[in-house]
Amino acid sequence: MKRFIHWLSEHRLANIVILFIYVMAVVLPHKRFATFLNNTVVGGLGIDNNTAEGRQTYNLVALSIAVFILCCVLYVFIKNTKDAVYRNRIWGYMIANTILAVIVLQFLFVVNIEFVHYPQYALFAILSFPLIQNYHQTLLWTTLAGTIDEAYQYFYLAPNDTFYYDINDVITNLVGAVFGLLFLWSFNIGTERRTKFLKSSAFYAWLVLGCIMAICCFTKLLSIYPSESTEFQLLKKLPNGFWSKAHPIVTYHITQPFEGTLIVIGLWLFYVKIGKN
Repeated sequence: MKRFIHWLSEHRLANIVILFIYVMAVVLPHKRFATFLNNTVVGGLGIDNNTAEGRQTYNLVALSIAVFILCCVLYVFIKNTKDAVYRNRIWGYMIANTILAVIVLQFLFVVNIEFVHYPQYALFAILSFPLIQNYHQTLLWTTLAGTIDEAYQYFYLAPNDTFYYDINDVITNLVGAVFGLLFLWSFNIGTERRTKFLKSSAFYAWLVLGCIMAICCFTKLLSIYPSESTEFQLLKKLPNGFWSKAHPIVTYHITQPFEGTLIVIGLWLFYVKIGKN
């Protein structure tokens, strides 16, 4: 892993090309990947997602795959960190992020196959790190990428599939990115750049996004909540309550914009020391 990351950091153009191909082939079309699983893999196994029993079986299969992948990652993680001087911090973060991943799966997922966000954004963070060479700033950039990805799906790719901008997935992407960065950290790959947050490119990128959203809201192009006077809304209609039902046996929470913003900022602050030995 060290050699691979070092090679990417020494060949930045190749790194950019690999990252671009990964985004175009894996990240952006993940809705189509889920459709493929539903139509081909799930159908091939004889699972009917339209029945309560079939949905439970589908979720169980997806959960089993997720647990297997997590166990493989943890095996490498334990092997790499058993004698590390920073073991307590990195293991504290790993335990916390694993608990957070379970909470997200339990309360924010509609179907367990959405766990694919974890490996997708874990690998995205790993491929992005050689370009940024700072753990926390990589997390900020990856969260921004996940935010734009969800906007692309909500406003352009599938605007009629849902009535809300999916902040649940933004949080899921962030958790996946942390797994990727912790995996990198377990190989004792250090930070090369220690730019302060307010002077970092990630801060300016988020500032630009905030300004764009403010302008869109001011010009009545975008609104946060349902409105007939704007062309686009982050929430086309308000949820009926704290819990929503996607299916008689599936209850989940729709994270609203201001709530999601506070959660993301809180997670950024919690993971601020990631990568620091």
